[in-house]
Amino acid sequence: MKRERAKRKIAQVEDLPQDTINHVWSLNRIRRHLNSSQAAIAETKLEQLLKRYDPIKEEAKEREQEGRVKGGKTAGRVRKKKNSSPQLVGESKEKHETETDAIRAKDAGTNRTYLALADKLVEDRPELVIEVEQGKKTLS
Repeated sequence: MKRERAKRKIAQVEDLPQDTINHVWSLNRIRRHLNSSQAAIAETKLEQLLKRYDPIKEEAKEREQEGRVKGGKTAGRVRKKKNSSPQLVGESKEKHETETDAIRAKDAGTNRTYLALADKLVEDRPELVIEVEQGKKTLS
C-alpha cells in the first residue's frame, strides 16, 4: 500500500513541468531553514529525479572532447592569455565557478564538497540519509 502511494507521488512529480518544481524548491529551501547538509541531500535527490544539470554536463563533455582534438597536451584545459586584464572589482576569483558542481552548489545554497558527499551517501548509504535529513547528523 505504502509503496503504491510512493510510486503515485513520484509519477505526479515527474509529470510536473521542471520550472514549477524549481520554483517550489527555491521557495521551500529558504522557508524550511535547511542547513547545508540537508540542502545538499535535497539537491541530490532532486537531481536524481529531474536530471536538471544533464545539459550542462553534456556541454562540458563536448568542450573536453574539443580540447583533446585540438591539442593533446592541453586536453580540455584553457590556456592563459598573455595580456590578460587585471581582475575587476566584483568579479569572482573562484576557478571552479563554471563547473557543474559549483553551479549545483550555488543553486542549492550549499557547497561542492557537501554535494559530492551527499551524492555518495545517497548511492552507498541510504539508511544514513534520513538522519541527515532530520538534522541528527551532518555531512562534515
